Amino acid sequence: IVNNTAKDIFKVSKTNDLFKHRSGDDVLIVLNEQIFDQLTDDQKSIIADEALAEISYDTQNDKVTIVKPSFVAHDGVLDKYGYDVLKVVREAVKTLYQVEKQKEDEAKAAKTKMKR
Repeated sequence: IVNNTAKDIFKVSKTNDLFKHRSGDDVLIVLNEQIFDQLTDDQKSIIADEALAEISYDTQNDKVTIVKPSFVAHDGVLDKYGYDVLKVVREAVKTLYQVEKQKEDEAKAAKTKMKR
C-alpha cells in the first residue's frame, strides 16, 4: 500500500483477521513511494530487503510474525565509531547479560536445592 505522507520509507505490520480474510494477505507493507522512487536501484533493493527481513514465519505455531530490526543506532554514534565497533560492543553487552542470567539461574537452583 502506498502512503506518500508517511514519515518512514516503509512500515511492516500484520493484518487483522478481516483484512486477511478479504485479501488473503498476512502482512501489509506501507511504502512511501514518492521517496522510494527517487532512490537508485541498489538503494531500492536494500530498502526492500530491510522491509522483507521483518517478516518471519514461526513454524512451531504455524503463523507469520513481524520481527523488529536487531540493530538500531543513532547516526552520530554510528558515524563516530562505525558499525563493526558498535556490533562488537552490543555483542559484549548481550553476552554479559547472558552470564548474569546464568548466575541468577544457578543461584536460584542452589537455593532450591538447599531447601530440600
